[in-house]
Amino acid sequence: MRVTNNMLNTTVLRNLNRNLKRLNKYMEQLSSGKTVNRPSDNPVYVARIMRLRGMIKNQEKYQQNMEDGQGFVDMSETALGNLSDILNRMRELTIYGASGTLSESDRQAIAAEVNELINEVIEIANSSYEGRYIFAGHKTTEAPFVRLGSLTDASISGSFADGTYILTFESGGKAVLKDSQGSTIASVDYNNLTGEALTFVDGAGNQLSIDKDASDVAGYTFSIQIEGSNVLVSEVAYRGDSGYLEWEVTQGVTMSVNLPGDQVFLKSGVFLSLERVLKALKDNNAEELSGSALEKLDKTSEEILSSRAVLGAKSNRLSLSIDRGSLFNISMTKILSKIEDVDIAAASMEFSMAE
Repeated sequence: MRVTNNMLNTTVLRNLNRNLKRLNKYMEQLSSGKTVNRPSDNPVYVARIMRLRGMIKNQEKYQQNMEDGQGFVDMSETALGNLSDILNRMRELTIYGASGTLSESDRQAIAAEVNELINEVIEIANSSYEGRYIFAGHKTTEAPFVRLGSLTDASISGSFADGTYILTFESGGKAVLKDSQGSTIASVDYNNLTGEALTFVDGAGNQLSIDKDASDVAGYTFSIQIEGSNVLVSEVAYRGDSGYLEWEVTQGVTMSVNLPGDQVFLKSGVFLSLERVLKALKDNNAEELSGSALEKLDKTSEEILSSRAVLGAKSNRLSLSIDRGSLFNISMTKILSKIEDVDIAAASMEFSMAE
C-alpha cells in the first residue's frame, strides 16, 4: 500500500491530539492535585470518592453534635459542682447556727447569708449554655426557676407519708399532686378558687390543704416536704418540663445530654432543704438545725453527688465517642486521599514525557 502525504498528516495529527490530551490530563491533575476531575475520568473512582466524602461529612455532623452535647453536659456538671460547694457552706452555717452559744440575733444574721445562698442556687439552677437553659428540660428558651412564694401556708388533716411531693399547676386549670416517684395522689381545679385553700384528698381520705395567693401560677411546679404534721412548701417554682434532650451521636443512635430541673432540684429537695434551714434560723430553732434540717441537707448533698455521677458518665461516653469519630474520619480521609490525591512526582514525569 502506498503511503500518501494525507495518511502521514493524519497519523501525525492523531499522535499530536493524543499527546495533547495526555498533556491536558496531567496538567489538570497537577493543577488540581486530584486524579479525578470529572466523572468521565474514572466512573468507578468517582462513585467511591462520593461515598467516602458522604461518610466523612456525616461523621463531621455527628462530631459537631457530640461536641455540642459534651459542652452541655460539662456545663451541667460544673453547675452542680458549684451547687455542691454551696451545700457544703450551708452545712457549715447549719452546724454553726445550731450552737447553743448563739443568740436569736446571731441566727438572724446567719439567716441573711442563707437567704442570699438560696438566691445564688437559683442562679445556678438557671445556668445556660449557648443561650439554652440547661436544667429546663425541653423549654430551654426560658429561665426555669423563679422565687414566687405564691403558696403561703399548708396543713394536714389525717396522715400523709413523710417525703417530698410535687405540685404542678397545669395550664388547663388543674392542680396535680404527685409523690416523688411520679404517682398521682390527687388533683383539684384551681381556676375558680379565690381566697380559698387548695385541698387534696388521697385515696384514704387524708387531706392536704395549701393556701394560695392571687398570683398566676399556671404552668408552675412546686415542691412540698411532709414530715409528720409539718408541711413545708418551697417558695421556688419550676416552669420547665421533665423532658430529656436527645442528641444524635451516630446514625440511628441518640443519647440524652441533660438532667431536667424537676429531677435535680425538686425531687431531690434542694430548695426545700435550704428553706428548712432558713426557717429554722428565723424561728431561732437550734434543735431543728441540729436535727432534721441537717439530716435533710446531707441527704440532698448525696442526691446532687448522684446527679453529678450521672453527668460524669454521660461526659465520658461522649468523650470516647468523639475520639472514635475522629479516628474514623482520619481513616476515611486517608483512604480518600489514596484514591483521589495525585502523585505529584509521577504526574510531573508523565507530563514531561508527553511534551
